[in-house]
Amino acid sequence: TRRRSAASAPLAPAPQGCAPADIEGQRRRLEAAFACALDRAVKADDPALIALSALRLARLEKARKADIAPRIALGLAASARVDRPAERAALHRALVMLACDAGLCTTDMVRDSVELYADLARQGAGDAATLAALQGRIALAEGKRQAAHAAIRRAIFLESQKALPQNLPQYALLLADAEPEPERAGEHVIAAYRALERVRPVLMPVDPLTEESRFDLLVRPVFERAIGTTLAVTGSDTGTLDQAQRIAEAYRSAELQNSLGAECVPLRNPVTPADLKPGEVLLYPLLLEDRIELLYATGDDRSRGYRRMPPDRSRNRASIGALAQRMTASLSGASSDWEAASRELHAALIGPMMPLLGPDATLIVVPDGPLRQISFAALMDAQGTFLMERARLAVVPALSFAAPGTRDTDPEIIAASLEKELDLPVGRFTRLEGTASEAAMAAGRDGVLLADFDRADLAAALAKRPASVLHLATHAAFNGRTERSFVVANGEAISLPELRAMLSANSLRGQGLQLLVLSACETAVGDDDQAMGLAGAAVEAGAASALASLWEVSDAGTAALMEAFYRHYRAGEGRARSLQLAQIELARGSDGQWTDPGIWSAFTLVGSWR
Repeated sequence: TRRRSAASAPLAPAPQGCAPADIEGQRRRLEAAFACALDRAVKADDPALIALSALRLARLEKARKADIAPRIALGLAASARVDRPAERAALHRALVMLACDAGLCTTDMVRDSVELYADLARQGAGDAATLAALQGRIALAEGKRQAAHAAIRRAIFLESQKALPQNLPQYALLLADAEPEPERAGEHVIAAYRALERVRPVLMPVDPLTEESRFDLLVRPVFERAIGTTLAVTGSDTGTLDQAQRIAEAYRSAELQNSLGAECVPLRNPVTPADLKPGEVLLYPLLLEDRIELLYATGDDRSRGYRRMPPDRSRNRASIGALAQRMTASLSGASSDWEAASRELHAALIGPMMPLLGPDATLIVVPDGPLRQISFAALMDAQGTFLMERARLAVVPALSFAAPGTRDTDPEIIAASLEKELDLPVGRFTRLEGTASEAAMAAGRDGVLLADFDRADLAAALAKRPASVLHLATHAAFNGRTERSFVVANGEAISLPELRAMLSANSLRGQGLQLLVLSACETAVGDDDQAMGLAGAAVEAGAASALASLWEVSDAGTAALMEAFYRHYRAGEGRARSLQLAQIELARGSDGQWTDPGIWSAFTLVGSWR
């Protein structure tokens, strides 16, 4: 029932030298790759590669709460044999910090490794600030809070003397953990956030040693602690709530810029509560380690700014992430296991908001982490009513990259399709049945239709006739970062920056592209980083909004939804309203042909909603 399920490629066989059991399922492929790298490095007796592979593998295994002590021990033993002192010190630092994160700070292997790092520091290869921080972490793990506090304060002092004190935010968080006066811990967390804001614009995007994202290693933990700490002392104070929202917005904007791989993507003036109309509700769900927080603003009471629902301490980021994964995997795989997860997600995220959703409501969600992968339309209440039946829905990756938009009352549409099978350097793409007829329907009588289009066709059409809607019925991949995201044309791939360049000269009545429709895009189901890439597609392509699928959908189901969507859109309905009406038609159709939520709920609106 899915668009390309019949042509799905089987899993690749295990690489030579790796146990086949190491490769099982899509979610563990990255783990399996590093397990293979570690296996080969051990056989080659390459100390640097052993330590690096063990580090990357341990970090992945820690995320699923596996015992990483053996990986750390192997990595530390190997790093001690690395010839270059500076590389040895960098590997030691990363491994010991990870070991302490996993509760291994009081083990002999960590103590011995810190002694080795001290020798490296005396030789000038190690870093005095790092040494003090490591010593502080051990003291804290041993319950010696005063000694830990003194050591970490020394680390902060030494780090602050550097031209680029990139570890200062991390050390400020450690100081919060070591603070003997608990009521002062929050001050150190906010200090960590402020230090991060000073260094973040000049941080390298990836760690030069491990090639891991600096955002994940250094930035994300500080934002999450700052949001949680601010809300912990907030209550219902409007000023503090606004501060928490500003931190959350900075976090979302930083995530999107990191995902696009372009700090130069210009921020817009963020949407504020004052921009909302009556009936519009803006929801900021925040998934924290110990609770769920819901910040919101409504157009019916714009003057009060952001408000807060009572925290839900029965759920946390991990439990919501598991539900999101379960729901999305089920809907995208045409099984019926989605319903229980959908109901529980609705109870956690939407239930408290229901009194605010009137008969003509629009809900704009700024999703957090794993919530980017779910279809909010398919969330179901206890009575079996879908959320899309109660409200028009839109998702915005960050308020700084969104605007309410204006009604497109006379849409000018360019529709391009690709049906043929292609083998390109970026991958092999199977034949797409029905995309030509889908594009013809989208173009209608007055639009421009490009069948089996190539780059030149699209560029010429955009240059000749400015469009408010660009409909692309072709393969598209959003793999997190801009340089790995593209749409497929006849014989070539068009990157998102290239598409943006084509659209840059395209304006209609003084406006740019209003809507980019991507009806055959591919994201990694269950991967919220790749879902962020989908959310960034509209931003990077220069469109006010995008309508795209979170997973592959049957040709006929896609055509039915698009036909209904364009009928309402051409009649002057707004973007969110047109999608809502189309989804209701399919979900509640009298013939029951398209009632499967895996079909109609796959499509989500990102960006402007009016």
